[in-house]
Amino acid sequence: MMIREKVKELAYPDNFIFVVPGITIILSLGLLFYMRGYNAWSSPQLFFLVLVVTGVLYIRTVRFIKRHFL
Repeated sequence: MMIREKVKELAYPDNFIFVVPGITIILSLGLLFYMRGYNAWSSPQLFFLVLVVTGVLYIRTVRFIKRHFL
């Protein structure tokens, strides 16, 4: 039930102001760390873990901004 509501919420055009830059930032950060070739980033599992953590933090930030400022 919660997932369906989230998908509907993300489907509204005004939310793309937050969603599109966020996806771009997350992918570019992940790619940057992946391409730099740090030993810590060499395993794909850790790479995807960083992407997930960054995504969760971004979604939390957007929720906070929307709740308190919009």
